[in-house]
Amino acid sequence: MRRIIEHLLKLEFSPSAPPRADWRYSVAQARDEVEDHITASMHMDVAADLAKLFGRARRDAALGLARHGEPDAQALPTTCAYSLDQIVSHDWYPKNRHGIVGDFEGNA
Repeated sequence: MRRIIEHLLKLEFSPSAPPRADWRYSVAQARDEVEDHITASMHMDVAADLAKLFGRARRDAALGLARHGEPDAQALPTTCAYSLDQIVSHDWYPKNRHGIVGDFEGNA
């Protein structure tokens, strides 16, 4: 779940186009893993821990972006702007804040 959130943040906030396909692939693979293994009970546990998961994913996203000279952590939200349903949905990706558009972004 952290990897999904981390890469959703990068897809939304990064001004760089080249790494987007890798992040999208990572999100798709992680969503498959979640779908294959999550139970109803685990879903409730994840929902309860979403703030903690988001905090760690935000940290990782900020470190990854900073490694490539991209926006610092201040640009990233401090609370999770994604619902659990969005995070695990194979049909949803956030819109990029810099106007980079792909065939998969901004889906509701």
